[in-house]
Amino acid sequence: MTKRILIVDDEENVLITLEDGLGSISDVTITTAPGGAEAYAKLVTTPFDLIITDYKMPRMSGLQLIEFARQLYPTVTAIILTAYRTEELERRAEAYRVYKIFDKPAPLKEIRATINQLLHGSDSQ
Repeated sequence: MTKRILIVDDEENVLITLEDGLGSISDVTITTAPGGAEAYAKLVTTPFDLIITDYKMPRMSGLQLIEFARQLYPTVTAIILTAYRTEELERRAEAYRVYKIFDKPAPLKEIRATINQLLHGSDSQ
């Protein structure tokens, strides 16, 4: 069964890198959004199995996006990417049931392995 991944980041190069790098994972459909408002609009119409979101974005943080997504899809898995990790972020992410926080720049290999584990129960592609 195909899994749906939503990637959200206000940096276009991050979106392109993740979309290209994760596109090789079997049985996934990847959708991207350049910010929280655009992701919000996509979430209203489409359920996703996994959200990978930047933490700091204009108008809506990654945690705000996850909070909204959980109202629609309580079991959606969330991963945060950030260059601004703090203890406060870690506490809040735990409260929001964020699966993992990756520090930017995050190694694509690690992200891919995490997603394979989450979606397929393995590290293989």
